[in-house]
Amino acid sequence: DGVAAAVNYATEKASVTVPDGYDPAQLIAEVENAGYSAALPTPEMPAPPGESGETDDADMVSLRHRLTGSVLLSVPVIAMAMIP
Repeated sequence: DGVAAAVNYATEKASVTVPDGYDPAQLIAEVENAGYSAALPTPEMPAPPGESGETDDADMVSLRHRLTGSVLLSVPVIAMAMIP
């Protein structure tokens, strides 16, 4: 009756699509009667503009340090490979 379900066995999760006007509590009850657990997805809230920049900066600093270390350690290896 307009209900579609997609199951991902690897993640042990299912996604159910129902028509408009279908009671979510009734859907959860039907899934639980079948022996499974169910919950409504929580809507993702976008992070405030000031908070996401701080973690991005920390990630960029970490990546910059890793890049610098990789370059510094690879230069001697390349130089030794070129010397006969």
